[in-house]
Amino acid sequence: MLNMAEILTVFLNEAQELVEQLEQGLLALDRQPNQVSQEDIHAMFRAAHTIKGSAGVVGLEALVAFTHLVETAFEQLRSGQLVADKTLVQLLLRCIDHIRALLDCAASHTEADPQQLANGEALLNQLRPLLGAASSPQATAVLSVMDQAETADDSWLVFIQLSQSCFADGFDPLALVRYLRSCSEDCTEHWFIGQVSALSEANIDQLEVCRLSVEIQLRGIDVEVLDDALSFIRQESLCLVFSPQSGPEDKALSLQQLPDPELAAQLLARWQQPKRLSTAATLKDSPVLTPAARENQTETSRTQRPQDQRMMRLPAYKLDTLVNQLGELLIATATLNEQARRINQPELTEQVQQVQLLVDDLQSSALQLRMVQIGETFNRFQRVVHDISTELGKEVQLLIEGAEAELDKSVVERISDPLMHLVRNALDHGLETPERRLQQGKSACGSLMLRAYHDSGSIVIEISDDGHGINREKVRQKAIERGLIAPNADLSARQIDELIFEPGFSTADAVSNLSGRGVGMDVVKRNIEALRGTVDINSEPGFGTQFQLRLPLTLAIIDGFMVRVGQSKFVIPLDMVNECIELPASSQQDAGAGYLNIRGEVLPFIHLDQLFALGASRSERRSIVVVRYGKHSAGLVVDQLLGEFQTVIKPLGKLFQFLQGISGSSILGSGDIALILDIPRLVQIHVQATERQRATIN
Repeated sequence: MLNMAEILTVFLNEAQELVEQLEQGLLALDRQPNQVSQEDIHAMFRAAHTIKGSAGVVGLEALVAFTHLVETAFEQLRSGQLVADKTLVQLLLRCIDHIRALLDCAASHTEADPQQLANGEALLNQLRPLLGAASSPQATAVLSVMDQAETADDSWLVFIQLSQSCFADGFDPLALVRYLRSCSEDCTEHWFIGQVSALSEANIDQLEVCRLSVEIQLRGIDVEVLDDALSFIRQESLCLVFSPQSGPEDKALSLQQLPDPELAAQLLARWQQPKRLSTAATLKDSPVLTPAARENQTETSRTQRPQDQRMMRLPAYKLDTLVNQLGELLIATATLNEQARRINQPELTEQVQQVQLLVDDLQSSALQLRMVQIGETFNRFQRVVHDISTELGKEVQLLIEGAEAELDKSVVERISDPLMHLVRNALDHGLETPERRLQQGKSACGSLMLRAYHDSGSIVIEISDDGHGINREKVRQKAIERGLIAPNADLSARQIDELIFEPGFSTADAVSNLSGRGVGMDVVKRNIEALRGTVDINSEPGFGTQFQLRLPLTLAIIDGFMVRVGQSKFVIPLDMVNECIELPASSQQDAGAGYLNIRGEVLPFIHLDQLFALGASRSERRSIVVVRYGKHSAGLVVDQLLGEFQTVIKPLGKLFQFLQGISGSSILGSGDIALILDIPRLVQIHVQATERQRATIN
């Protein structure tokens, strides 16, 4: 059974999703009001209504009072009494921000401070004149009196319209009613049957369709017990729950969710009667199903329950704990595998391999649970783009591609801030004002694109704009002023662009809320590299700028390829391995030979023993592991290829945070440590060295 703290947690999670839904709907209404359907507006109304109703259940009265008027606004939008102009949308967006602030207070178990409450009241004062008399304080007072007059007792009213697949799913509605009766001081039930086809016209599939609804009045029941009892069916069935404080307006609004308007009207009339419920009362033209008939129909219609496709919520830390435990299990399995190899018993080896396969499958399933779509993060920037473009007086269209691309939730959480910096930078520095764009022959509305896709075991996120691009001359002059480069330094376009990642660097002429302090781009690069990722810039003056983030899909467990160099073992992410070839004899001892001709293409290669100062190799036959990262390929010279290896990534700690070319470590079955190679960094080091060498030659 859920306690109140757990119920509050569930409410907060659902409310945050509903707030996001409201915000996205309002932004769509602001951008293209003619393309927002009536159903979309109805969905926003339902979201506001659900937040208000659920907030009342968990005792958040300030949230209930504020959301009531917001709900009324969506109701009048739906009925056509209000027009969704810019003023109303902007006001409702600020109301959504206030709801989010109240939810944050509830999450931190603190009361809203007086300033927050004053801000909320100021928003309501702006909203009331737009809504008319329905939202006046006098009308609210009248409704409050009606609520008290109608619900003088402590009865809860529940109406459940069971899903048509209820019987097929094997659910017994009578069991629910019996349970509620046992948990309350008094329980009164009333059953209704919807329209049923004649048996001569019905096919076999229609015989198990449930057309039942039930109305239950409960007195003296604990709210936690009621919520727990309804949690199983509310996923599929329509459940309307009214507390003793619910008024006629709440009931009227909730009944609009019923697909049958006539039934909704009859129920509302029934509930407004002085004695709302009676075992002898019946709805007009609605036959009552007797208990014996209910029992018989339920038993004959029950079939095997199909595979459950419902969603399940659970705290993120539980998944993190599971993945960490699986990592330790992988290490223990590797140790067991090593021991079985030494003992050399076929039966034991076979059993250990079977366990290894099961652990691998379990690990893959657990990691899949932590994978989320990047689109949820992308959609949050709709509001950011809307607010900042409005503040700057720019017209900007946000385009999203690849929203279905998945990556580890822990990676998503840590890239939100870098993405925010890049989006704000594009809006402030990259995109021009409408007047400037028209002068340049562009459309007045600028374009900002967020794109994601998978490539070579990584996820690539691109932030592109069609603005004026990086002003390289201005960047160069700022770098000279700050002493970052010499006045006569000969830098390539790429090297000039990368100066913007220097700490404290900014080209803004004045400090504003958005830029000018030189804080942001260096943080972006540092945070992305902390995730074993890279940042690339591609800018074309007059046509725009693209920032490309390349990140690993997960930070926990990877498939690796193990190699030996001297007495040390290294792991290369398997997704980055293209092929393995033998190092030609002519290059075995030639430390200066850094390139090979591979099928007509030049392949640079790196001697790992020299890079990590492991001493001269004594191996007579060496190999090259060809790795690819982004557009670049390189070869890693190793002494021995040891094959694929399931790698549990262990951090190196702060002592080794500045170690170049190593991203982590892993514990082998023998107890030895294998270092995980940072392929992006190794390739980057080699590319930079090549560019310096070419610059020297030229």
